[in-house]
Amino acid sequence: MLKKTLYICNRCNKEIKTEGTRIIPHFFDLATDEMLGEIEVPDKDIHFCMGCTKKIMEEILRPPEEKPPENTKKAGKRPKKGERLDAGKVMALHRAGWDNEKIADEMGVTERQIYQCIRYQIKKMHSGSEPDGKEQGNEK
Repeated sequence: MLKKTLYICNRCNKEIKTEGTRIIPHFFDLATDEMLGEIEVPDKDIHFCMGCTKKIMEEILRPPEEKPPENTKKAGKRPKKGERLDAGKVMALHRAGWDNEKIADEMGVTERQIYQCIRYQIKKMHSGSEPDGKEQGNEK
């Protein structure tokens, strides 16, 4: 009985037929440049084809300013003092069926700010006055 071992690239899932790589991280002494040991990884049986290895190395070696941000979600900015969130635009997008995340992304604020704005505007419409008790039209 013959046994055939197949190596599959863990990144692109293609069979590795000729050459493959394993990435084994090590730590070293900065003063002596001496390798001190291997960093434990959960699965040492990870293989990559040469194409994927090149892409991984490009990603690792890319200068920091070119790397995409770790968290792609916008942090959301607070409107500056005296500047208000455009509630009309928020409500128009809300009525058009946009979800809060998409509205927040469009307006450069947090999802929470959009939620609070919509909640405030709906409460204002239902009560016919400002939620804090001010009559409508008496804003300063």
